[in-house]
Amino acid sequence: MTFASFIMKACEKKGVTTMEKPIDVDTQVVNIQKDMHSDSFEQLVKAYQPFIVSTISKRLGRYVRFDNDPAYSIALSAFFKAVQNYQIDQGHFINYARTAIDHALINFMERESYNHENLDEIDVGDPVQAFDDRVALKEEILAFEQELMKFGLGFDDLVDDGPQHEDTRSNAKAIAMATQKEEAFVRHLFTKRRLPVTAMCRRFNISRKVVYGSYNYIIAVIIVLEKKFDQIREWI
Repeated sequence: MTFASFIMKACEKKGVTTMEKPIDVDTQVVNIQKDMHSDSFEQLVKAYQPFIVSTISKRLGRYVRFDNDPAYSIALSAFFKAVQNYQIDQGHFINYARTAIDHALINFMERESYNHENLDEIDVGDPVQAFDDRVALKEEILAFEQELMKFGLGFDDLVDDGPQHEDTRSNAKAIAMATQKEEAFVRHLFTKRRLPVTAMCRRFNISRKVVYGSYNYIIAVIIVLEKKFDQIREWI
């Protein structure tokens, strides 16, 4: 009999409960998928925050801040999607999540080097529309793009990650409009460069899955409303 076996038998005789084997992260993620809006996801993020930060630092080659670094928000969103989409047969979750975060950060880096002159190629108005209106709209689009970049977002994100169904879009827009009316939520967004997801879920009685599912779109709508981009508002 090994020493470990001896200790376990002694504990059983004395009615002492031994520590259970911790659940591996792959199984933990699969369990979280059954209820994405539970506190389990938040606990997972806290446990693997060093991993997320390390992945960002290695990819960007710089120090990462939690409070107002758009790269952290992008990585966190990618981590959420990795948890949401992971399957056991795809290998270890950590490797899967690292790849997902890397791809998101690579897209972010490409947007950082975006050439603003490309805006001139965008047809933003009817040819018969008044010249001053077209200039105003172009200026508003440029200002909107600059605001999005502060959050590590670009126009392609709103196309690729935006709500695909009309009812989902309407629901996300309603959440964004309600959030924009909450001064504390808006202050949190523009200070920390990320949505106050937990507070929003409690305030509006919605799940984290709903918020994260339209995360970028909600941020974009809040920016449009808060910065009073009235011409763009007609298109959201």
